[in-house]
Amino acid sequence: MRPYPRRAMILMAASSVAACAAVPRGAPVLDEVLDVETGDDAAPATFAVERVTGASVDRYNGWPHRHSLIGDGWPQMRGNSSDQAIRAGDTLIVTIWDADDNSLFGSPGTRATVIEGLRVTDAGAVFLPYVDDVRVAGMTADEARAELQEALQDIAPSAQVQLVQLAGRGNAIDILGAVGAAGRYELDGDTSVLGALALGGGAAPDLRNAHVRLLRGDRAYLVALDRLYSGAAVDTLVRGGDRLLVVDSDDQFIALGALGQEQIVPLPANHVSALEALALAGGVQDSRGDIAGILVLRDYRAADPGAGGPPMTRVIFVIDLTSADGLFSAERFLINPGDVLLATESKVTRAESILSLARSAFGLGNAVTN
Repeated sequence: MRPYPRRAMILMAASSVAACAAVPRGAPVLDEVLDVETGDDAAPATFAVERVTGASVDRYNGWPHRHSLIGDGWPQMRGNSSDQAIRAGDTLIVTIWDADDNSLFGSPGTRATVIEGLRVTDAGAVFLPYVDDVRVAGMTADEARAELQEALQDIAPSAQVQLVQLAGRGNAIDILGAVGAAGRYELDGDTSVLGALALGGGAAPDLRNAHVRLLRGDRAYLVALDRLYSGAAVDTLVRGGDRLLVVDSDDQFIALGALGQEQIVPLPANHVSALEALALAGGVQDSRGDIAGILVLRDYRAADPGAGGPPMTRVIFVIDLTSADGLFSAERFLINPGDVLLATESKVTRAESILSLARSAFGLGNAVTN
């Protein structure tokens, strides 16, 4: 029987190898990922495909993000008082001056009585001899001084009051975490978040992507430190009892496919573009990667599909780096924490793998024949 030509046998072997799904490779090709069944019996699509272009990138960046740039409800700048309000737990030192020789306050030869250790109760009041409780919580030191002096009018019309406020827990903040000098700090007038961090020695310089967590009562807020630097509107005033915790961000994305490195990659900043993410992952492999098929897989989870946002909760963004528009768009497209960055494999690479296996198969068959 006449033997098959060598080329025919290679093609037959290639067809045989291609028919099976066990061709060794490290990433899918673009068509495989985006393949969606069609026809009456096809199952409904479970994801949307969006192509990143100059005309669409800003819209995509406006969709809900899981960036921890600034937590929901971050308190805005409030008030402009130069004095710190008196709160429960503060201690007051009250000095009463009275020139009346028959004054209830003072002793022979003195014109002043110093009352130390007046603690502001949980009800916001202090006890003043001969007067009873006087409410001072929420007042500045000057306002409280006037209130105490008014309360003394019936028993000491000529008395004058001096007041010194010593901040208690209610007028102090705790600065914790990765700072130069963690501890409790008393507030002296208006203090912003950045001003408070300065009291604590500032954020540690070795943090990759520093965030500030503000704990106020039963609420917790989060903001990126570089976001605080960006404008005074974010650098809100702290209040007595606040706790500031400086932490490093745990935001990350997953790099897979024909990239220099397949790994979990920490996000070094809150704004990382797709091009920067590719660089962080070692770039696209020249020998395998399809630069027309860079994918970003994102799960919006609780987002409301179609309400000014993504059409579905699961979206695949396609980036084509073979055009100038694609390159510029990739430089503007922002990566979200939790994204999967996938570089698909070139069809040429897969074809070469199949032919290589076919050649190996042909060589093995030739050896058996011999």
